[in-house]
Amino acid sequence: MTEAILKRWGVQPHPCYQLGFGRCSCAFCIFASNDQMAPLRQIDPEGFEHIAAMETDLGHTMKHDRALHQVADAGTPYEAVTPERVALTMSTTYDQPILTDNWELPAGAYGDSAGPL
Repeated sequence: MTEAILKRWGVQPHPCYQLGFGRCSCAFCIFASNDQMAPLRQIDPEGFEHIAAMETDLGHTMKHDRALHQVADAGTPYEAVTPERVALTMSTTYDQPILTDNWELPAGAYGDSAGPL
């Protein structure tokens, strides 16, 4: 239903959905799947390495059975991840049009939406 409303009014979805994420939540959510961690390593390598280093420093991993790099290694990065979409998603400002006449279903629609519901 939401898809139909967004399409009818031409509202651009949040940039994270255009990257391929099935839901908009905290980056590096403890509930994130392998396939969500793999593109996060591409999108925010500095943040990814910061958390991986914290795991080492604390002697405890975010996932109970694997380190962050192992989680991302087990996943597949999203095809929709491009430098342009990453820049838009990681920006602290949004200066793109909110409405469009050329609405498209984002790559993350109906995709992996791991995490608490």
